[in-house]
Amino acid sequence: MMVAKPRVAVITPYYRESDFYLQRCMDSVAAQHYPCTHFLIADDRAEPLVSGRAGVRHVELGQAHGDYGDTPRAVGSLLAMAEGFDAIAYLDADNYYLPEHIAGLVATWQAQQGLIDVIASQRFFVYPDGRLMPLADQMDARTGVDTNCLFLAGRALPLASAWQRIPGPLHAFGDRVFWLMLAAAGLRMGQLAQASVAYTSNWRTHYLLLGELPPPDAKDLSRATLQALAWWQALSPAEQAAQCTALGFDPSGWLASLLPSSEPPSP
Repeated sequence: MMVAKPRVAVITPYYRESDFYLQRCMDSVAAQHYPCTHFLIADDRAEPLVSGRAGVRHVELGQAHGDYGDTPRAVGSLLAMAEGFDAIAYLDADNYYLPEHIAGLVATWQAQQGLIDVIASQRFFVYPDGRLMPLADQMDARTGVDTNCLFLAGRALPLASAWQRIPGPLHAFGDRVFWLMLAAAGLRMGQLAQASVAYTSNWRTHYLLLGELPPPDAKDLSRATLQALAWWQALSPAEQAAQCTALGFDPSGWLASLLPSSEPPSP
């Protein structure tokens, strides 16, 4: 059922990000052309910049969960559903939206008369210092969509808290696992062509794609990939079946696609 003026919640998990990132993130949600409510979930301690910010919903979990933000995403999603929001979007604390982002998603959803449940937007990349990174998005919607690009509504809302069902060794790939869970549920999906999400990248693969030397603190998924594969292979058939039931799909084929090559998979 369509809603004339859907209420949209934006969920942001955060864990000791810099004031620069937090300020930029909150400002970008406040500047949306379509009004939305920003839920910021502190995975561990609250930051004064956030807890003192007027106009946001703030929750402090009190301890770090170390799961790439999946627990605070689940908590924020449950709150949004309990409070009757009609749609949920996600934004990591080191990223930001362009002002038209939420408006474009809502317009796309309304244009489809509620016949789609999930909308995937596009993203562009910026360096950690904020400069534009001249890189095309490599995300393949057949296997995953970045968390920051998700918009859930309609039949997708009951799955919005499913972040907490992702097993520990797969949290590094949480966005891909969550997307595959949505797809396995038979949800109707659409796409937003415009790139209205700014993604801050410090991934080794992205620097290499640009022919640049990765900085010493550049991230990669090599270790996480090996750990995920080892975890799955160590499970008994019964344990693997239980995981398939919890996730709603069999991750065997997807995990096999993570087999290390010359470079780890791109985020």
